[in-house]
Amino acid sequence: MKSYRAIVILFVMFFMAGVVRAEDISPAPEAQAESAGKTEPKQVCFNSQCYQVEIADTCITRAKGLQYRETLPEDRGMLFVFQSIGPRGFWMKDTPIPLDIIWLDDDKRVLAIEQNAPPCIRNPCPIYKPEVPTRFVLEVNAGQVEKLSLQLGDRLTFNWEPKPIFTRCQVGGR
Repeated sequence: MKSYRAIVILFVMFFMAGVVRAEDISPAPEAQAESAGKTEPKQVCFNSQCYQVEIADTCITRAKGLQYRETLPEDRGMLFVFQSIGPRGFWMKDTPIPLDIIWLDDDKRVLAIEQNAPPCIRNPCPIYKPEVPTRFVLEVNAGQVEKLSLQLGDRLTFNWEPKPIFTRCQVGGR
């Protein structure tokens, strides 16, 4: 009984300290509704090429990204969704596959591209950060930008409208 109370007290303390937030460990209402019924996979498209994307829109999913993935199918990617425009730096720490990283604005226009960002298995890893603030970041397999002839200013389309998740992420325990 004492160990159960200790676990409950620790859990409550984590929530109060802001280390663990309910929105980071509980599915959003939209996600719960999607799991209840079939929904179309989320896609990001440029011209006729579409990528089925995983959405990274919480502190935890954005921090993990594509780390430890050995492979990524050619028609897949990860879309990082932020609640507002801002500076977005990315690194390849513990990501064993090379990626193309594409930064987008609110209108889903390409603002910056990093092609063939190599894996990084030990520190220090380079941080890829454009000089312009962005809202979305798309990661796909290296070579996809070249294959599509994607250029700055091109507009991508989504088959859904991302809803911002309003959370403050703590970086480095701060």
